[in-house]
Amino acid sequence: MNCNCYKEVEERLKEHTKDPKTRVERGITLVGNEMVSTPLVPARFRGMKKDGSLKAKSELQFIIGNYCPFCGKEVRVAKDKSAK
Repeated sequence: MNCNCYKEVEERLKEHTKDPKTRVERGITLVGNEMVSTPLVPARFRGMKKDGSLKAKSELQFIIGNYCPFCGKEVRVAKDKSAK
């Protein structure tokens, strides 16, 4: 990421909870040749059955953000225009 928000929020949470194992979940995305840490937003929903009705159980999926949810800076690394 282009900011230190996740580290800062993690440190604040550790201080607040007094738990040294506290962490904020992140995802890893491959952009070009670089691995970029991205924010993950959990989303839970029920899928559709073949008859069009909703399934009984919900599924957990993650939405990957392009911007930091704390400061709004873009997450992805700018591509080098000179690279082929």
